[in-house]
Amino acid sequence: MAESRRGKVPGQVRADTAPGRPAPAVLLIACLVSTVGFTISTSGTSLVLAVLAAACLLAVLVGSIAGLVPIQRQLVDPGLDLSVADVDRLRTRWLRGHLVRTLVSLIAFVALVVAAVA
Repeated sequence: MAESRRGKVPGQVRADTAPGRPAPAVLLIACLVSTVGFTISTSGTSLVLAVLAAACLLAVLVGSIAGLVPIQRQLVDPGLDLSVADVDRLRTRWLRGHLVRTLVSLIAFVALVVAAVA
């Protein structure tokens, strides 16, 4: 019963960890490195926006690793006997974290686009 409360699907393979697929953290680090490279090569308003974007991407990386991954691991750990209330609480925290991560990522993207055309 605990597995059905957690929403597991038998035989499901996570796309982000499937063999041959890069993990999202690797892609995020690549974006961060390229943003830092862009930051070094620009000046003025573009520099300020690029620094903002780099800071946002760093916050997304740290927030994902320090905040969201531990929650996800708790949710999928079959050894933990979580109550329905615990699962709901963890899912709510996880979803809020993803919302914040999405908004911060969007800010980084917009800042980079504006920096590139400025």
